[in-house]
Amino acid sequence: MEASNHIIINHKGNGSHYQRTEDSQLICPFTSQLNCTAKFEEHKDIKKHLSSIHSGENLHCPVVTKNGCKKTYASLKSLTNHLRRFHRPHSHICPWAERANCIATFSSPHEVQDHVEKVHEKRRIPCPFADVHDCDKSFTSQSTAREHANMEHKNVRYPCSLAKEKSCESVFRSRGAAKHHANSVHKKCRIPCPFANEDDCPKTFGSRGGVLQHVNAVHKKLRFPCLQADEHNCPKMFSSKKEAKKHSHIHLGVKFPCPVSKEYGCDSVFSFQAAARKHAKLHTHRFICLRTGCYKRFQSFKDALKHAEDRDHRAAELFLCPVQTCRSTTIGKRLTPYDIKRHQKLHVTSVTSNPWTSSRKQRKSSHYTVTSSYTRSFSSMKALI
Repeated sequence: MEASNHIIINHKGNGSHYQRTEDSQLICPFTSQLNCTAKFEEHKDIKKHLSSIHSGENLHCPVVTKNGCKKTYASLKSLTNHLRRFHRPHSHICPWAERANCIATFSSPHEVQDHVEKVHEKRRIPCPFADVHDCDKSFTSQSTAREHANMEHKNVRYPCSLAKEKSCESVFRSRGAAKHHANSVHKKCRIPCPFANEDDCPKTFGSRGGVLQHVNAVHKKLRFPCLQADEHNCPKMFSSKKEAKKHSHIHLGVKFPCPVSKEYGCDSVFSFQAAARKHAKLHTHRFICLRTGCYKRFQSFKDALKHAEDRDHRAAELFLCPVQTCRSTTIGKRLTPYDIKRHQKLHVTSVTSNPWTSSRKQRKSSHYTVTSSYTRSFSSMKALI
């Protein structure tokens, strides 16, 4: 294993443009993976071979590590870039190494330049429509600025990548969101938790971002403080930097207006951008999915009905309230996990605000009794469907 890794990493062997036989013939990169014995004289011949014989096959990273590098790539160039960036020694050092005590190293000069501009020079690129739409937002890269302009100002939407095959009419704000929708909804691709065997975790996710957030919050137990913790003496901790930044908007007084305020004359403002977008759908998407536990909204009743009748529609877990004297339990009303958390507060509130409870001490004890018993019952509940 060490010998093969040494050849790949230091002599640019497997998975690169330099892999040749002793008589200088090019070898198919699928030699070890698929036992392909094809040999070629020029690079154009090997490209034709890959597109005709191995079309649709992904190249696996040849480096054998302790946990196993499971990356796969559709082209030889992408695999070579992966080896250069993640496995081979970096030959470019940050020029701010002495001034800022920076130990970062890179595999190419343009990566060094990007690092210096983003980290040390604090470069910010303004929105391309800053003057037209009076937008004061800035970004660390040109691609992020363009993506923001397409989503917020040009109102560009991307269709599902399997729109023709699945007759899907869904559109999204980015290509990544469209691809994620196709993989999770149509292809039913689910990524298991990396700690599935180690911690017996049964969780699966539709995106790598969800996996990373779950691992950091649940298994690694990473916590991030509020960005304004020192200024406002805020003790709150969060499972991701994104959530901590969103929370800091409350201290800074940042408000987000309704995105369609001009069209519908809405004066509502929100502390979080996600809440503003969700509110906007009350104006633009008036129809809700007919299935219990699904809160997706649509522009027409026809679209909502089509979504509800879809065979691939994921069924929501439904629960009964564990309090036997509850009216919803008596009539057999089933609640979603989101609804039952709200429903739990009604039981706690009804006891703490009961005017017939004689003293404050009794109100506290009764509040604790209901809360603890309800929590134990809720944790032991099982889904009905």
